Amino acid sequence: MDKEKTKQTKKLVRTKVRADKSIEVEFQKHPKDTIIGKILLYLIIIGTVILPVALLIYAIIEAFS
Repeated sequence: MDKEKTKQTKKLVRTKVRADKSIEVEFQKHPKDTIIGKILLYLIIIGTVILPVALLIYAIIEAFS
């Protein structure tokens, strides 16, 4: 059972060499399915939504005080 399970797992990143000797990189798993992908997703959400809103509230409070 363990051999079958390990045999079916895929690597996260797979590289291919094209005919013109360039390297192509493929991701086998969707980024939301990996731990690093989830961390990056949360960092992007915090950086684009939560942080600007918090800084805007801070700027408004400082302007009126």
